Amino acid sequence: MQTRKIEIKTTTILKFLGILIALVLFWYLRSVLMLLFVVLIVVASFAPIVDWAQKYKIPRVVSTILIFILLFGFIFLLGYLIIPPLVNQAIDLANKIPQYTSHYNFSFETVKQFTLKTNLIDTIKNNVGNISNNLTSASSTIFAALATAFGGIATFIIAIALTFYLLLTKNQITEGILSYIPKKRRELVKKVGGEILLKLGAWARGQFVLCLVIGLVIGIALKIFGLPFALMLGVLAGVTELIPNIGPIIAAIPALAIAFTISPWKALIVLIIYIATHQLENNLLVPTIMKRAVGINPAIIIIAILVGAQLAGILGIILAVPTAAVLSIVFRVWKEQTIKD
Repeated sequence: MQTRKIEIKTTTILKFLGILIALVLFWYLRSVLMLLFVVLIVVASFAPIVDWAQKYKIPRVVSTILIFILLFGFIFLLGYLIIPPLVNQAIDLANKIPQYTSHYNFSFETVKQFTLKTNLIDTIKNNVGNISNNLTSASSTIFAALATAFGGIATFIIAIALTFYLLLTKNQITEGILSYIPKKRRELVKKVGGEILLKLGAWARGQFVLCLVIGLVIGIALKIFGLPFALMLGVLAGVTELIPNIGPIIAAIPALAIAFTISPWKALIVLIIYIATHQLENNLLVPTIMKRAVGINPAIIIIAILVGAQLAGILGIILAVPTAAVLSIVFRVWKEQTIKD
């Protein structure tokens, strides 16, 4: 029987070691890399505006400063109009949680008189009794994830400065990076990099529009039908829109819980509002705004969300879709080049 001799080249071993070292570095620097990725998404969102202004002889520094003034002005105005009533509603809700809990306790005691499934009722009652603790825990988790990602106010300021610098010097940085790429690959790298920036920018702008529209629709609809805390629930619906697929479900749960304390019919109306808004999103908004921006199979998005949640919690879930979009571009180009070579 003839034996085969397997030879492993030194270059293959070095490539394997290089990939292994890169993965280890990625793991230890994941918080920094996520921050840089967020900065890159912001830059990709506003870069087309700055590039367009430059074509009309407007200096990049002027257009970049104007963008930041408008952006912070919008944030300040939004905060001025929304934060005071939002805080008041949050305080009011916190004060009324015991009242809502006692309502559910009474309902469960009534139901227990007509059912033998007391263990199930006790389980549900105990879960509802811990609503305030669950909300506090969820809030702490979200804020902890954000604090870990940005590392405090100092890191946030650095991120803003880095965004400003990248917008200002995008062309010079691009040329500098391309100078280290072999000449025969420069056009390909430039094309892929441009496609990635376009995809990230389109995703970010589309996501902003989705969050704004869904938040307004839910908030106004709940206000019209007289549900308490409509502003807070609308803001929650807009924010959770950042979480693909499961965001609308998360937003609907507290609204339904509050509506049930008023009447079953009110809860039914609220359920219809959320279902109708979700259908509007799936059949009109997402195909119009996001399909061309992302264009990824829903199964891949779900897998990306699970991986992102495991690696980086809430921020990982939010960044799962743009990360999957970038990887899809890289793998597609790699496959095309492999076929050509």
